[in-house]
Amino acid sequence: MKDFEAIKVLWKVQKEVPVSYDTVIKNISANRKSYAVKLVLQGIVVFIAIIAVVAIWFLKHFYTWTTHLSMFILCYCMIYYLIMQFREYKQVKQFDQHLLKPHAFIEYLKRYKQNSYLFNTRNFKMYTLGIGTAFLLILFELYFITSPLLFLIFTIAAVAWFLYSYFVLMKAYTKQEKSRIEKMISQLERVKKQFEE
Repeated sequence: MKDFEAIKVLWKVQKEVPVSYDTVIKNISANRKSYAVKLVLQGIVVFIAIIAVVAIWFLKHFYTWTTHLSMFILCYCMIYYLIMQFREYKQVKQFDQHLLKPHAFIEYLKRYKQNSYLFNTRNFKMYTLGIGTAFLLILFELYFITSPLLFLIFTIAAVAWFLYSYFVLMKAYTKQEKSRIEKMISQLERVKKQFEE
């Protein structure tokens, strides 16, 4: 127990290594640039998916009106997602953190973290609901043109994908995004403390 107390005392006495404001800003700029590239790549993939869905929609003959409605909903959801990605990209690219002092930037990041969480969870739920509805409508077409076994496999795979997407991928993405922003906030708070001393 004495050793533990000695370690605690050493821990309190030990000062944090000073952090350079320039280094923190460079890290944040690099983080912002990599996030912007990620948004662009995701946008490109969604754009290609939109083209593929539209091509399938116009080139393939469908037997039920529900499939046409499904294709419309799929296109709408993907276009909505693309617009939201573009809006987020524009916001990330336009912001210049060099104009803010550390405490103002920390406040900005805290607001951004809260808004980002609300934006991502709300949009993901809307997007999932739209895509889920589209898949449900496609099931009507598949019911008439495929075997019962293939229909069952597709239904189970679709439900499994939505459950995995919502409970695993969304949680992981939200956690990663929160961690990324909290890391920037903690670095800036260390710089802010240095300015106060």
